[in-house]
Amino acid sequence: MDSTRHCINFPSSDPKSLIQIQTFLNGEFSIVLDPQLTKTTIDLVIKYTDSTTLFLLQLLADALRRQHCNVHTLYVPYMPYMRQDRTTTNNHALSAKVVAQILDWFAATSIRLLHPHSSQLQGFFVTNVEHVDPTAYYADHILSSKKSSDQMCVVAPDAWAVKSCRLLADYVGADLVCVEKTRQAWKTSKSLQLWWDVKWKACVIYDDMIDGGGTIAWALNLLHDAWVWNVVIYITHGLFSGYAHTKFDTLYQQGRFEFLYVSDSLERHEQYSRKKILPIVDDVLCVW
Repeated sequence: MDSTRHCINFPSSDPKSLIQIQTFLNGEFSIVLDPQLTKTTIDLVIKYTDSTTLFLLQLLADALRRQHCNVHTLYVPYMPYMRQDRTTTNNHALSAKVVAQILDWFAATSIRLLHPHSSQLQGFFVTNVEHVDPTAYYADHILSSKKSSDQMCVVAPDAWAVKSCRLLADYVGADLVCVEKTRQAWKTSKSLQLWWDVKWKACVIYDDMIDGGGTIAWALNLLHDAWVWNVVIYITHGLFSGYAHTKFDTLYQQGRFEFLYVSDSLERHEQYSRKKILPIVDDVLCVW
């Protein structure tokens, strides 16, 4: 990266950050830019925490424009609302497109999205978008464990994960196993069938995100019933909504998996002994 170009994390609690967020007593926000950013070019890493971040981004885009500050690359470790990328009726918002429009306000040269939920997100943007796939990074991490590919299989917990899991299986030279799943109610999942013999295999479950954890939990129970040797899990976006952490604590205590590897795309690092954070943002997404 050009030494004259600033790389800034936003939002940031660092008191030395060049972009500060002030909060008034009534809860309103103000974005204050350091004068040295005037007429400069920056790279911006968006650290999403909750929906408030989206409003702060709109304020930031306006502040940067007023200070004649150009954004070269917008790094987005986690794009919020990316699962809401389609509608079946007219009474639903196309939320992913709204978020894309907010990111377009920065008029960046390019936007890099880490492991988006679907490729169609690219069509919502005016800005040039690059989808960053971390599968090769995970494959190197798996191969460094020295496990034999003959005794390994990659497990796709649902149909959405098959494409990424097939790529990972090719990288590590392992078999691909698919779990068939049907949804019985909103936000509930049930796995029905495991398509492959996995007895005494070392299994790797790979998916783009964990939210409530129902899909992964059903896959773990199926694998346990199929007499697998052990299971490790690789997830890019660890939302862990509701009681997901408690759920995975219980699953670990029941011997359902050995390790859970999660990237640092979200700064929700509630830890327990078998959850490991992988530095994907710096090692894969951000190319300085």
